[in-house]
Amino acid sequence: MVSHSSVPCLIIGFARKDGVLRTIETLGRAGINEIYLAIDGPRNQTQAILQEEMILAACALSESNGISLNTWKRATNLGVAASVITAIDWFFSKVENGLILEDDLYFDEQFITFATSALSEYENDKNIWVVSGSNFQHELVQNNMVGWSTYPLIWGWATWKDRWSEMRSSFSSPWKYGRIDPDKAVENFWRTGFERSHAGKIDTWAAPLAAVQHARKKLTVIPPVNLVGNLGTDDEASHTRGGGQHMYMPIQKLPDAINFRHHENQIDPRETDLLLNQLVYKISARNRLSFVLARVFDWVRYPKSKRRAPLSERITLNAGDY
Repeated sequence: MVSHSSVPCLIIGFARKDGVLRTIETLGRAGINEIYLAIDGPRNQTQAILQEEMILAACALSESNGISLNTWKRATNLGVAASVITAIDWFFSKVENGLILEDDLYFDEQFITFATSALSEYENDKNIWVVSGSNFQHELVQNNMVGWSTYPLIWGWATWKDRWSEMRSSFSSPWKYGRIDPDKAVENFWRTGFERSHAGKIDTWAAPLAAVQHARKKLTVIPPVNLVGNLGTDDEASHTRGGGQHMYMPIQKLPDAINFRHHENQIDPRETDLLLNQLVYKISARNRLSFVLARVFDWVRYPKSKRRAPLSERITLNAGDY
């Protein structure tokens, strides 16, 4: 098993000073000694001052805990999608695998124990893209067994450099993966999100990733219990908006021995995917028309004057700018 200290961690920050410091403290207590902190550029002078204070405090805290802290702060604000994608690019230009956390999350050593073990267990299984710290319905996971989904649950997650390379390609090209799902409502929900993101109508990286992972049936391993919580959905959150019951799941006790089942005949993500469709993504019969309605009305809902450049252009422009 890989030790905690040998697993690096990326913190994606913006303006939550307390969140960044809390995360560094938790990682330090767990024995993590290599941290990467990526910060998107500020939107105003108040945020600029806060970010400078955050970096100074993070450096001081890391030094006092014997942690190697690598910081990349953008001069300009890239927005959620380009900022997160290029932050992970930067991280995996330095490391082969690791943990990825945002500044609005809370967790304890259990998440690191689970993620570290799973990174080691599934290192050579290319069908597994994501190790998640989230479990939104623990009844779907039996006893000490892990669960499975074809959706990327990314509130506290881990992955490998080669898997990120595959994920990364989904942000750089038009849709090329065939049908997403046999259910027309699910198909249209994700196809709409994918195309809106690529066109710069919405600023998200999670929608295109989820669409591609679900279409390709790549897997997320889910812990037996929930290991990560989310503190908020305000304007300072890195990519979370809105809310729901799943956001406020308590952190639970991880079983002492985890059954990392990974034989193909033991992996069935369908029940979890259905739950996520209903509980998290709120997909319903009305989404059968979402793709058509988007083509007709998006020019009003997302006028060109308020759109960003296409996502592929934004991440290409800022690729390697570190």
